[in-house]
Amino acid sequence: MIKKIQIPNLRVKTDSNLIKIKTMKKDYNIEIEKNYFAEIAKNFMHKDFRWDKFSTEIVENFIKYANNDHIHNENEQSFKGLLVAGLPGCGKTLLFKIFREYCLNRATEKKFRIFSVNEIIDMYTNNGSACFNLFLQKQKIYNNGISDSKHINICIDDTGIEQDSVQHFGTVENVIHKLLYGRYELLDQGVITHMITNLDGDQLEEKYGQRLYSRFKEMFLYFHYDGPDRRQ
Repeated sequence: MIKKIQIPNLRVKTDSNLIKIKTMKKDYNIEIEKNYFAEIAKNFMHKDFRWDKFSTEIVENFIKYANNDHIHNENEQSFKGLLVAGLPGCGKTLLFKIFREYCLNRATEKKFRIFSVNEIIDMYTNNGSACFNLFLQKQKIYNNGISDSKHINICIDDTGIEQDSVQHFGTVENVIHKLLYGRYELLDQGVITHMITNLDGDQLEEKYGQRLYSRFKEMFLYFHYDGPDRRQ
């Protein structure tokens, strides 16, 4: 069974702007969408997607999420991202790579880019605080020849393995900590952040502190991905 990570039930934003962001459930057939998900998976795996009780449940939840079929209750805000935790090798990153392509074709308003924490750390090491512009400021996007400016949705991979203090020309920064705080502040604009981690709830709180950890309840839907090592 996919278990939610236990997060303390602390304050939740009730700003009216957040309520307006919630979108309507789409009409979809779960079996058709699962088959489509599996077809995308073949492009990454070069073999059939392994359906077991763990992968079936989490893929179904991802599909529900993409189609605004709220996973937990009808009042769940659709701008929340997905936080998936699990042991190394269980297939979390692959799952999000497949889901990224799924959203690109099935739920364009929820399309996202994936960045590992090490990639983000390298961006800071090379460019300093300017690296936050990509994640915290609106970016120019072209669609069918029409330009627009909007924040990008992102997935942060391997969250929790990063070093806390990163230096750029004498300036020391806790990069991922600052990035997560910044992404939290974008919630009222409907900006989605996903997160992949090997840490459990207690370890996440120890890593990021109670103040930031308490905001995770507003930012994410939480799942623990069980199952065998899928790298074998």
